[in-house]
Amino acid sequence: MTAKTGDRLPRLPSTALVLHLDTANDVKFVLPPERKPKAAEGLAGTLSLPGSPKSGIYQVTLSDEAWIDLVQDGRYAHSVGSTGRSDCPGLRKSVRFDLGPSPFVLQLSGVTSKEISIVVATTP
Repeated sequence: MTAKTGDRLPRLPSTALVLHLDTANDVKFVLPPERKPKAAEGLAGTLSLPGSPKSGIYQVTLSDEAWIDLVQDGRYAHSVGSTGRSDCPGLRKSVRFDLGPSPFVLQLSGVTSKEISIVVATTP
């Protein structure tokens, strides 16, 4: 599955998806990234996702280095845990968020490649 920056998905993806990114200056963030990118000319992207019928912990896993902001109900959702490995190609980092049932926007910034693979899943 592929998506481009700014897309709105009708449901949570059941598999990994590839998000095609734009230059950070061209991306319309819901809220500005909480962390300033290391390189001003970096790439970025957003993806709108529907909520789930139940609240819970969601994990966002990325294939490459990027800053993750997750925005729900007009504010940043703060992470409740993360893991990362710079020596593991294809699985760079995972960040967990405690989310309610309303829709949310995944915002990525500070990316160096034109696309990034993403998995968004609930945790058991």
